[in-house]
Amino acid sequence: MAALRLAGQPVLVMSTNAGPPTRPNPSISFFVRFDPALVPDAQERLERMWGELARGGEVLMPLDEYAYSPLYGWVEDRHGVSWQLFTTPPGADPRPTVMLSLLFTAADGTAADAGAFYRSVFPGSQEGFIARLADVAPQAAASDAVSQGGGGREVGDQAAGDQARDDQARGDHAQGDHGSPQRVMYSDLRLGETWFVAMDGGREHGFAFNEAVSLMVECDTQEEIDHYWEALSAVPEAEICGWCRDRFGVTWQVAPSLMHAVLESGDPGRVLRHVEELQKMKKIELEPLRGV
Repeated sequence: MAALRLAGQPVLVMSTNAGPPTRPNPSISFFVRFDPALVPDAQERLERMWGELARGGEVLMPLDEYAYSPLYGWVEDRHGVSWQLFTTPPGADPRPTVMLSLLFTAADGTAADAGAFYRSVFPGSQEGFIARLADVAPQAAASDAVSQGGGGREVGDQAAGDQARDDQARGDHAQGDHGSPQRVMYSDLRLGETWFVAMDGGREHGFAFNEAVSLMVECDTQEEIDHYWEALSAVPEAEICGWCRDRFGVTWQVAPSLMHAVLESGDPGRVLRHVEELQKMKKIELEPLRGV
């Protein structure tokens, strides 16, 4: 297990032998903003990062100029983790450099429903920008979305030319099908102190949320654990050791903050006793852990 920060975004990397193997997929990606107003060499930095991530990986959307960004690309690195990199256009709303992006591949409007639900669960949350297909003209939809703080984008095949890329960047809406007016082309929201991106996939994809990437909620009290567990856990068979799955398929870890002290204690016996106690639980109960 390793704890790190990506431009301030906390990330916990772990390996486990429990359950069947799962692999990350583009349903959850890291959304990385390079703002030329703040970083004069934003394009050069983006290109360097792209080169590192693409080495041994797979390009999902080629690095290029699009209607909504001077430079944008979506890549899956050699470990299967997805990254969206883009330079912000002038006037973009301030957002963190790195945000987690959730791509909902169910019915159009799911991203908005999920965003409203998550904001109701986490105190102090905030609705950010949202662009639906109904809100903007198809020709301007993607560029308007990003100019307010992000870049709506569907994962798709590499386009053959500029027109094909622009059509795909608009979610193929220019072709006329293609989704209801409630489709969320881009949205962002703050849950507690953390910003997220949420988008509708717009069409069928060969992937969905899984346990390879989960969202962790650290709790100081049993009351907090009970609140988040009751709100988020919607799949009883997925409940194990503080892990649960919500009604949209996203996996969460509702974890006690005291585990930091245990892991940092340097006492292997203490860590093992806590792990053994956790393995007996579905929802975390703090009292037995404090007695270990």
